[in-house]
Amino acid sequence: MASRQNKNNLLAGTLVIFALVSSVAIVAQLGGITEQFGKTTYNVKFPLSFGVPGLGKGSLVMVGGHEVGSVIGVDFDYDDEGRVVGHIVPVRIERDVVLTQSESEGPDVVLLEPLLGSQSSLDFVTLGPADGAVVPEGG
Repeated sequence: MASRQNKNNLLAGTLVIFALVSSVAIVAQLGGITEQFGKTTYNVKFPLSFGVPGLGKGSLVMVGGHEVGSVIGVDFDYDDEGRVVGHIVPVRIERDVVLTQSESEGPDVVLLEPLLGSQSSLDFVTLGPADGAVVPEGG
């Protein structure tokens, strides 16, 4: 009788642990925590005169038309005197997409505005010079 009760306790404990692990995994997935792994964050700057119409949190980021990430948000860029001079757009892209820069050139990104709808996207048409230095995360 005691053996059967131990088996039942073991089975119940296993089910409780499985339920807890599953709950944590589901909450992490729904909360977007898992999408941060394997991605790098960069800041893309646009002059105020160019603007960023239709760009917002969740907008697509592409390389040559292939989706590689998303926009985290859109913020103002300020000069040393506190004046707004442009926009900073933090983006999170796949870690295997490496951006490079030299003193004279860097990655080229274009803002794609849809004909219908309101959500724009960013498309990197070049990733920077082949002999350039790797852009650090947050750069």
